[in-house]
Amino acid sequence: MPTHHQAWAWTPNAGLDGLQLLRKPLPQPGPGEVLVANRAIALNPVDWKICEWGHPAWQQGDGPGRGCAGVVVAVGAGVDMPLGSRVAYHQSLARDGSFAEHCLLDASLVMHIPSALSDTA
Repeated sequence: MPTHHQAWAWTPNAGLDGLQLLRKPLPQPGPGEVLVANRAIALNPVDWKICEWGHPAWQQGDGPGRGCAGVVVAVGAGVDMPLGSRVAYHQSLARDGSFAEHCLLDASLVMHIPSALSDTA
């Protein structure tokens, strides 16, 4: 498992031009959390609107993006989900988002992707 990953970071009052691609430490899941390696990232209206106008909970360097499909690569204590599970999720607005190689999120926010569907279906 790598120690770092690439992630887009938000800059207050800079709009879409203020997004920066950074090398950040790879987060590790705590109790009830999963780490997902992102494969297909959604771009929804909420994503560009928050990048443009901000969010009350956001600070310099927070990560945009809410929706994604990927693979579970690490789980925290109390999570009963096999590594390698294909999942989709919608991340909380109060946490770093999906515009990154990996995303750390609450395990209750992920749903299994059936094998009959591709990551981009």
